[in-house]
Amino acid sequence: MAAVHSVAELGTQDTRAWEAPLRYVADDNQGNVGVVEVREAGLVGAVSARTTVRPLECPRAARFAGADWQREALTSLCELPLLNEGAGVTAVFWTVNDLIEVPEAWEIAWESGLALFRRELLVDADWEVEGAEHYGLSSDLAQLAIGIARRAAIRIPLVELSPSELQRLVPESSDHRDEALDLLLTDKLFTVTS
Repeated sequence: MAAVHSVAELGTQDTRAWEAPLRYVADDNQGNVGVVEVREAGLVGAVSARTTVRPLECPRAARFAGADWQREALTSLCELPLLNEGAGVTAVFWTVNDLIEVPEAWEIAWESGLALFRRELLVDADWEVEGAEHYGLSSDLAQLAIGIARRAAIRIPLVELSPSELQRLVPESSDHRDEALDLLLTDKLFTVTS
């Protein structure tokens, strides 16, 4: 939601977008890109970072994931062309209950690209300060984004927005309104109630 508002006001600076089938894509336009696949049972993710000491051996790293679906999903993510440009996959992760697991020491995973999702991993109170500052949001817009995120469910659509929420996130006077609406409404992962 914050990225959509930022795009509406400033145009695309980096990519933080949802796409089907329930994947979240982050690209900082500095050579770091990551994809998180979200499922009812949890999530898996892979990152390709431009500054890392080595690419990760995905099949070996995926074996550390606890569930068959996680290993299969990680292997699939690691094969995405988006993650195989440049250095290739440099970090993978998955969830166990509400915890994020990595196949190596956290410091190594963080330096190997997991830091791309730093803001997404913040608790709401910290994001309300740091995320709002990064995206240039007022306090009320930050709270709106958090409230919308709390309503999201793992289904299509992820969340339904009211017309007033859409108007606050993507004001009609925005210079890049069409670009922001396309980012938000493509793939029908977000819808607007009538």
